[in-house]
Amino acid sequence: MTTPSKRSLWRSLKDGIRLARPYFGSSERAMARALFIGVIALQLAMVGIDVAINHWRGAFFEALQQRNGGEFMRQMWIYCGIGVGFVLVNTFQTYVTQWLSIRWRRWMSDGLAARWLDGPVHYRLQVMGDGPDNPDQRIAEDVRSFVRLAISLTVGLIGALVSLASFVFILWELSAKAPLTSLGLSWDLPGYLVWAALAYA
Repeated sequence: MTTPSKRSLWRSLKDGIRLARPYFGSSERAMARALFIGVIALQLAMVGIDVAINHWRGAFFEALQQRNGGEFMRQMWIYCGIGVGFVLVNTFQTYVTQWLSIRWRRWMSDGLAARWLDGPVHYRLQVMGDGPDNPDQRIAEDVRSFVRLAISLTVGLIGALVSLASFVFILWELSAKAPLTSLGLSWDLPGYLVWAALAYA
């Protein structure tokens, strides 16, 4: 049986898709889709950088443990390259996200304002004693909030799912390389680090 909170979440999701779909099917759909794909691709690049940093840590601390000066300096240069990549990807992602947000907000605000001004609706609001104040400003604020949340939630969810899959794969590999031993016994438990992380979470 569906609980009220689940119904509310599902209804909100359907309403969000219904509000977002027209923009990506409008006359601006080519640019809208390209920018949205660009934002997602840059989010995936950020996940890739996180994975690269994880691998770098292993190599870096191994160089420290072995007191290998040459490898230590090499890893420092690699870290600098990863840092530059992070700054570039993060900056470009912010730029593309804001570009998409501005275009989407402008298109949606124009459409909603045109619907509000179409017909006698705005005249009726003027003669209503308890009518809303500044409906144009409310349209702009609601559109801003909707677009910001739609982009951040969608991109954040995709990034979180990809990160989860990536680090589950990493932990599964580490589990195979370092078998579980306890009390002098070796336990054959595939992916035990994944289960341990899940239990800890």
